[in-house]
Amino acid sequence: MIGIYAAAKIILLASMCAFHGPMPQKNPAPQKKQMVVAIIEPSGDAGRINKSTLRGALEEFVTKSKEYRVVDRARADQVFGELNLQRTSAMIEPNTAKAIGKQLGADFVCISELIKEEGYTNINISLINVETGVVSASGSRLVEGDDPKTIANSTKEIASAMLGVKK
Repeated sequence: MIGIYAAAKIILLASMCAFHGPMPQKNPAPQKKQMVVAIIEPSGDAGRINKSTLRGALEEFVTKSKEYRVVDRARADQVFGELNLQRTSAMIEPNTAKAIGKQLGADFVCISELIKEEGYTNINISLINVETGVVSASGSRLVEGDDPKTIANSTKEIASAMLGVKK
């Protein structure tokens, strides 16, 4: 049998728990909203494999950053086609990028170009804010030759500097 004092302690403890309820849980830190980036097919006179390498390296790096999400490539290409935009050797204008980004629900549009000349390839990348049309970040590298691995590595270096994210 439980003594009177032990029973009183149990009743007191039970009533305190019932009165105060469960201990409040700490609220988890609010999750930072991931920014959505639409990566547009590169322009310029470089070969298809180098353009694909540049776009793939951008997608891979941006996705790994955890701060950004990438719009599905097929959806971006579809919107690009719906707007009847033709890829020429010139980069897309910021206002056009703004329209593309809004249709894709993106916060930013990433445009790029690869220009080959005299044994070198120039890589240019710009990140355009869809709301303002302002170039938020940009970078470029001049690399010798047109080796896809060199282009991929240089693209990752540019993206790292532009986005402020470590490789």
